[in-house]
Amino acid sequence: TLFAGITARIAERVGQKKLQQQQQQQSSSSSEMDGGSGSNMTKKLCNARVMPMRARKFEKRSAHASFLWSVVQEPVERVMHKAFHYAKLRKKPVLPMSLADFQDIVLSFETQDYGYYFRTLPVRRKLNPYNKDERHLYVQELLESYDFVGVRERLHETLAVLQILLGLETQDVLFLQSPYVATATKDPTVSQTDYYEQWNKGECREIPSPEITLDMKKWFHSEEFEAFIEADVLVYKAVNQSLDKTIDAIGRDRVQKAVNQLKWALDGAKEACQNVRFPCSAAGKQQKPNDCFFSDVGCGHECLDQFGQSLSKNPKFQKLSQ
Repeated sequence: TLFAGITARIAERVGQKKLQQQQQQQSSSSSEMDGGSGSNMTKKLCNARVMPMRARKFEKRSAHASFLWSVVQEPVERVMHKAFHYAKLRKKPVLPMSLADFQDIVLSFETQDYGYYFRTLPVRRKLNPYNKDERHLYVQELLESYDFVGVRERLHETLAVLQILLGLETQDVLFLQSPYVATATKDPTVSQTDYYEQWNKGECREIPSPEITLDMKKWFHSEEFEAFIEADVLVYKAVNQSLDKTIDAIGRDRVQKAVNQLKWALDGAKEACQNVRFPCSAAGKQQKPNDCFFSDVGCGHECLDQFGQSLSKNPKFQKLSQ
């Protein structure tokens, strides 16, 4: 939900700016005509789809009137986090997780996860991840179907480039992450909790920290596992190369300055917005009401708005752009 929240925030910020422009124009027109005030328009957001979904939903989008973007994650990291994310939903307890349990979870999702990016990212048509002869053509088609594709492991560069491409400000792409559990156990037989997320009927579900054993690491280098992720590795490498080319086209110095400002602002926002209420606390307790757009998307948006307004007057932040 991190990128869903960022997309929702961009939609809110752009909507606010457009609303202000409309109000100023109507106010100016009304004043010139009869001295009246501008219309009492309500706050609005730009239309946006923010939750994970198959990209085929956007097949008929208007390319000139929309901006389609996505993010890919390093394939091993994606599979690993998904396995631990859903581990506690299994019928039998699997934590701490053995290699056999880990393999069972990963391979049971083959129809979803083999060639995951070829299954979820296509906009124009369905792609067959098992068709190895067409994979390079598939990759090119994927990249051409999007206005921008970023990389999860290059988060700050991704958001800096997105900001520049859309003509946004640093405050438009700020975010807060779910509160991580502060306590940890040294007992190797007890799984550690990473954070809690809102689940069915409003309960807070424990998300365990990935605990990768030596046997798991060995399996990651096996022919079986490398064959399982080979299609996603191809996409991941291509997206990284595309991101590098985009950065070169924009100018690495310009992107780096945007990255420096974003990192500084994120640190400041984290400190300024410590009291934001997420659906689930770091202790796993449900919190109502909370400070999110909906569910756990865009949490702390009002605090981020307030903090963001101070950036234009902060000399330390401004110096980072020089």
